[in-house]
Amino acid sequence: SLTVRCLELLLVGAGLIYLSREGLLLTMKRGDSGALGESVRSTLRVVRGACEVGVLYGWGLIRPRWRQRAFAWRYRDPDPWDYDTSRYERRKYELKMQILPRQPDVQAPPYDRVLELGCSEGAFTCRLAREGVGKHVVGVDFVPLALERARTRCPDDAVEFRLMDITIALPEGEFDLVFCSEILYYLGSRSRIADLARRLCAKVRPGGHIVLVGPWPAARVFHRPFLNRPELRVVAEHVERSPARPYVITCLERAVPSEEWRPWTSRRAR
Repeated sequence: SLTVRCLELLLVGAGLIYLSREGLLLTMKRGDSGALGESVRSTLRVVRGACEVGVLYGWGLIRPRWRQRAFAWRYRDPDPWDYDTSRYERRKYELKMQILPRQPDVQAPPYDRVLELGCSEGAFTCRLAREGVGKHVVGVDFVPLALERARTRCPDDAVEFRLMDITIALPEGEFDLVFCSEILYYLGSRSRIADLARRLCAKVRPGGHIVLVGPWPAARVFHRPFLNRPELRVVAEHVERSPARPYVITCLERAVPSEEWRPWTSRRAR
């Protein structure tokens, strides 16, 4: 049946990810060097990239109702992805703040309205308001329990949390800054990513920014629908080559109607 095949695909993907991250990484840590070491690293990159892209199509086989149930089950315990305690996640938070073209200012936040898609329990959402990134911050997720914890964490009038499926709708109004971090592969297909890119472009004010975060190098696939939008250009990009899981942070700017963009180029921090 389709259910059984979907479970088989997820199990195979999980096994490949485990082997690529544990087995091959351990091989490298044991001292392989030279041509053999580079061959192992190249194999690891290929396997990891294939697995990450496979996750996109794996989620595409799961019905939205089951997808929501899977995430609800994941949130049976607080902070299921260790956002509050992981050094890896804290490093990612710092880099997402550093890549912004406008510097945070508690007294005069540079962005009027900020949107975080897939806000989870609100760890980063609260930080956006607390550290002066935006005057009004909206966090969106489709798991009720996660949003309950987010509201408890951040009872700030400047922060708002919405229960919403972004494949169906987005919050009303326009935004100056949007964060889309590590969620695109859950949409299930490139066509859904392209649809989200189109709808987000209509929500971002001219001169505003979209920050994308995704696994590297698979993000070349996930981010391409955004990079192909003629009204967006890359203003900054950083590839974090973490041995645990490399990822890329890309900052895009929405074109000003009266301004003619040159072909986009990226500014790579590392």
